[in-house]
Amino acid sequence: MGVYPTRIRRALPGDLLPLAHILSVAFHHDPVSTWLMPDENDRAERHPQFFRIFLHTAQAYGRVDIASDDDGLCGAALWLDVDPGRPRTDDSLPLQLALGPNFGRLESLLAATGAAHPDGVEYAYLVFVGILPEYQGNGIGTALITERLVALATTGTAAYLEASSPRATGLYRRLGFTPHGEPLRLPGGGPDMHPLIWIPPVTVVAAPGLLPARQSRPQPHPHNGFRQ
Repeated sequence: MGVYPTRIRRALPGDLLPLAHILSVAFHHDPVSTWLMPDENDRAERHPQFFRIFLHTAQAYGRVDIASDDDGLCGAALWLDVDPGRPRTDDSLPLQLALGPNFGRLESLLAATGAAHPDGVEYAYLVFVGILPEYQGNGIGTALITERLVALATTGTAAYLEASSPRATGLYRRLGFTPHGEPLRLPGGGPDMHPLIWIPPVTVVAAPGLLPARQSRPQPHPHNGFRQ
């Protein structure tokens, strides 16, 4: 294993193929992946093409950040920049081909999660963050996410995601994410999905003679466009 800390940079087109393999390995035992593609051998076969579709979409309509060390790539975070004024892309056909008989479960997943997304505002959607198993537990996922949150804070843009395990939920809560509605229960014994939102901090400048300037974090409110 290489020397830490890892390096983080934006993905290049030539990174996408190896990243699909990395994400396939990272998510092979993920609760949502095992629900989506129950057969382990089928999942191992279909996962790379599944992730290639999301990688190309994120590269075109958001960003892909990657982590590496002296031994090579070890993880990635896929973000979509969601603009309510921009038509959504339709990846249903390639995803249907990639998932085969499992596509119906993906439709159920997208229907459940889509209803929980923020309304009427621009935000960055963290679709996936995955780290190779042998690198997990070293703060690489945290570093990948923090890299983007710092940039989002400069533009006042919110971030949104769905966590699929208590461990992941705890990680995101420590990064400043808060619950965004009730947990989503997937059908057929699927895991609960926990919608979480991150609101960028706003600097409050005090007038002379008053309290010093401080950082405040506004809470989502029905009138600012975020779904409660």
